[in-house]
Amino acid sequence: MTTDSLVPPPAPSTEPGAPAPMPKSRRRLIILIVIVAVILALIAGLFAWYLRTGKPITQIPILDAPIPPAYSTSIYDVQQPLGVAFDEQNDRLYVSQSSGDQSVLVFNSAGQPQGKLTPVTPKKKNHVPVYIAIDPTNSDVYVTDRAAAAIYVYDAAGNFVKEFKPNGIAKWAPLGITFDKNGDLYVTDVTDPHQSVVMLKTDGTVVRRMGESDGLSFPNGIAVRDDLSVFVTDSNNGRVMVYKSDGSSAGALPRGQGETALGLPRGAVFDDRGRFLVVDTVNDTVNVYKPDDATLATFSYSFGEEGQNDGQFLFPNGIATDTQGRVFVTDRQNNRVQVWSYR
Repeated sequence: MTTDSLVPPPAPSTEPGAPAPMPKSRRRLIILIVIVAVILALIAGLFAWYLRTGKPITQIPILDAPIPPAYSTSIYDVQQPLGVAFDEQNDRLYVSQSSGDQSVLVFNSAGQPQGKLTPVTPKKKNHVPVYIAIDPTNSDVYVTDRAAAAIYVYDAAGNFVKEFKPNGIAKWAPLGITFDKNGDLYVTDVTDPHQSVVMLKTDGTVVRRMGESDGLSFPNGIAVRDDLSVFVTDSNNGRVMVYKSDGSSAGALPRGQGETALGLPRGAVFDDRGRFLVVDTVNDTVNVYKPDDATLATFSYSFGEEGQNDGQFLFPNGIATDTQGRVFVTDRQNNRVQVWSYR
């Protein structure tokens, strides 16, 4: 054995004045500090976004996961509610009840009663308020009354303003109703033989009719997208018809099978994230779609099921949303309005 094998290798040489290598423990500490700083910056950014927008974290634009809302609470003391609309500016939730005194009840977003919109046509024998829409330009409340063949208008304080009458239409049966972002009015007219969707100005001027040749059968819910395309639930045909901003037909959403099937679609709405929500009254669910230019809309998921417990429906009908991630659904046979939340 030689003595060379017992001699330790020489230490690595360094140039004069070169810094000593950083210890591994210190490098790990610096990396950990950087990671923590990045996480804290992300949390601070999310918190600042929440404070600025007031929206739930699940609505961050970069997140697009199809996560259904969760049941939150219910508003009771309503008799077989049909339509619902939410005026976020004045914190007013309007609910039409088809039984009892057949009025439109007013709540705040916490479900506390704020009064009612009283029927104004006692001389008319039949009276059933159905759907409700809020004029985005002045918060006037429009209520369709198919039995009375009328639309009644109230101001934000609950005072009766007028009966809305379309120019040049002598006979009509208004049912579904909504406004677009510009303040134009859309009403489904279920007068036979050619049921249709009528676009109007609030002074009664008729802009156009849509769907007269599509064989519509009791169209109910209307929802207008930001690009002014119009989605209409063609209830008795179990489909959703779509019309372009010029009124021409863009086709229909597929009826679907299994979980995507539409039985009797009623209320419909676009939420502030562009999701299209449709109430299916016989399947006791709400279907949620992601609209796109290629296929009109893609089914994402549904929520709700048949029953009387929290989160279950018995013949739901109307739907409304707000910018806080809440969804309001009239649960007709359970005599309540359910509130769901994307938070």
